[in-house]
Amino acid sequence: MQNYQTRAARFDLNLPLRFFSSDGMMAGHCVNVSESGMLAVFDRPVELWLEGDLSFFIEGRQFSIKARVARVNDGDTGLRFRIDSEADLLTIQKLLALAGPQI
Repeated sequence: MQNYQTRAARFDLNLPLRFFSSDGMMAGHCVNVSESGMLAVFDRPVELWLEGDLSFFIEGRQFSIKARVARVNDGDTGLRFRIDSEADLLTIQKLLALAGPQI
């Protein structure tokens, strides 16, 4: 029997974003998003396990959420959201709503 957790559904989303960390600010864009994180591409290499704040605009309003780099592969960066509050859950819901249902 396999002992693993299924991966959260991912939804395509092209959204400009910034990642603020101890390495400074990096500009990039979201490729896809799930309830647990996002796949992004940044303007420079990102270190594995780096933690920081993702910031982006939805409908003219700025949102941010803490995230940790969980995977780096050929320029793609897998980020895992850190959920500390109800506001973080609402931010993730906004991202998923913006991505919309994909059929």
